[in-house]
Amino acid sequence: MAMPVLVTVILTLLVQHSFAQRFLRHSDAPSAYNFTLLRTEHRSPMLGFEGLPEERQESIRHSLFLDTNHPDQVVPGVTLFAARNSRWLMLVDEHGQMVAAKSPDFKETNTSLRGTSRATSFVAPRMINATHAIVINRGGGKTSLCFYDFSTNKITVFYEHVREHGQVHHDVRYNPQTNEAIVLIMYSKRNVPIPGGGGQQRDFTDHSVIKVGASGVIWRWDLREHLFAKWWNMVNGTGSKHPCGAMGSEDWVQRRREMRKNRIANLEVCRDWMHPNSVYWDISENSVYLMCKHVNTFFKLDLNKADKAAETKLSSYNPSERLEHGLDVDIVEWGVGMMGDHTMYASDGQESDALFKFAHEPLKVGPTIDGKGNFIIFNNNVDLWTGKSGNCELVEMEVDNKVKYAKTVFTYALPEGSSRNMGSIQKLPNGNYLGQFPYQRVTVEVNSKAEPVWFLRRRRTRPGERRIGGGSGGPPDKAQPQAMPTRRPDSFSRAGSILNSWLSFRAQRIYLGPVVLNVLPQPAEDGTLTVTADVFNIFHMTFPTHGYAHLYSTTGLGDKCSTAECYKENGGEVASVNFDFTLYHLATPITLTSTKPVTFPVVLTVENNWGQLTAVLLTKP
Repeated sequence: MAMPVLVTVILTLLVQHSFAQRFLRHSDAPSAYNFTLLRTEHRSPMLGFEGLPEERQESIRHSLFLDTNHPDQVVPGVTLFAARNSRWLMLVDEHGQMVAAKSPDFKETNTSLRGTSRATSFVAPRMINATHAIVINRGGGKTSLCFYDFSTNKITVFYEHVREHGQVHHDVRYNPQTNEAIVLIMYSKRNVPIPGGGGQQRDFTDHSVIKVGASGVIWRWDLREHLFAKWWNMVNGTGSKHPCGAMGSEDWVQRRREMRKNRIANLEVCRDWMHPNSVYWDISENSVYLMCKHVNTFFKLDLNKADKAAETKLSSYNPSERLEHGLDVDIVEWGVGMMGDHTMYASDGQESDALFKFAHEPLKVGPTIDGKGNFIIFNNNVDLWTGKSGNCELVEMEVDNKVKYAKTVFTYALPEGSSRNMGSIQKLPNGNYLGQFPYQRVTVEVNSKAEPVWFLRRRRTRPGERRIGGGSGGPPDKAQPQAMPTRRPDSFSRAGSILNSWLSFRAQRIYLGPVVLNVLPQPAEDGTLTVTADVFNIFHMTFPTHGYAHLYSTTGLGDKCSTAECYKENGGEVASVNFDFTLYHLATPITLTSTKPVTFPVVLTVENNWGQLTAVLLTKP
């Protein structure tokens, strides 16, 4: 076992060196300066293996194949996966090595929670701080929101939703400042009156957005009543753009029969018209961006209106009664897509009727300035009309809410088939995009030129088969995939098999300390030193978090220190600054100027409010 460890250590040093030359150094920094990331003594509580035997770890490691085309363009971090059909969470580092596998302990909860085969269960973790994620679980007749603590491997139930009132579906977003969450709820109903349908009724899948807190439900807002009855008719009139026809129209049933006969598209869209699958809560502006997969549209919802309506109209109700009484208020500000009110333009400037189809994960990647902002989307690229599928895409678009247009500014298509369900996208501090393509078992990081720089493939290997490096951006030459397991893992051994299949609907890149880029030292004639840098917190956030930067002199330390903590404890502080990290995982520029002359080497440290530390050693040969 010594050789793999040695190889990993050497690879780590090489990647850190190339990373330092590519990102730590500012383009204007003189070549005379060297930049080195210092290791930390603190071990992240996210790392480690909880209950996974060594033989299982080895089996999973052999299912990972990494082709790093451009290691100098990858910022070191870990990627979080959750295995479908199980309760397992896995972390993979920038070298393609699995560094953590954990299965939460439910023993101290009063619910018989379990993972399920649906994307609505434990496969949707969202990090909320350095040690905790919020997850969705179902079991015991309830759907629950839970906090998972990586450091203790414990689960704490935050909110329980009784299944007779629907089930928590697909996604959740949490505000740690107010201890509240935005949740999607799905109901299956029969003989539902169709808004504007002249008294007609249909079997229907209904959806609501609810806001919950520590005491329970705060408000409920129904999509059928508001998006169907008001927004759809306002924007599209008869609704003929939908493959199932207009709600309540005579051709509803006939079109559904034709679709069934010709096996076109997904019949579920005729019963589940909206299918909201992703929510993004911009806490700073108190808005939610809601993706509705079956109408190829995402909407902006004004939560300030919902909160105000709840205060005035629901104040006399307790939380359980608030669940029974939906808000009668229009909170839709705008929509982009088939049901939207924005004109859409493809990347070539030509007007388009669809920039995305069957999509997921609308995420803001910057603030809205003068009505204009950018969003990223995972485009599943499935056509509702024909049922035909194109290659899944990572998409960034510019949305102007004053002029009412949306245009594509970036796309990357994985040349390996399509996926009707799930998928995720994330924009990283270095400007790259991370995409999760679930049914291809592929996670890829691409740069702004749509070139893969980190390509992780996951698949099962035959017993005794060795991992063999692959070609440019693709899979290894050997280790052909086996059939994936289809049965649900009711025992640990089956869970191990599922882990090998690596079907994970979402991937989230997390950094074990603040990211430091573009460091620029600027000595003055009087011997003082100014250092500027761009820093980022450990993941995308829309609520403020604090940061602390320090500059230390190493005079008199000699070879005493080799870690960030040692320099922090023993170095002489010459400058410091407190700041708030910029929202949306954008760069936070910092400037530190020493109060007295200093000599190299010096150490720059950046720490977040959770105590995670990153340190850079600046030297001159």
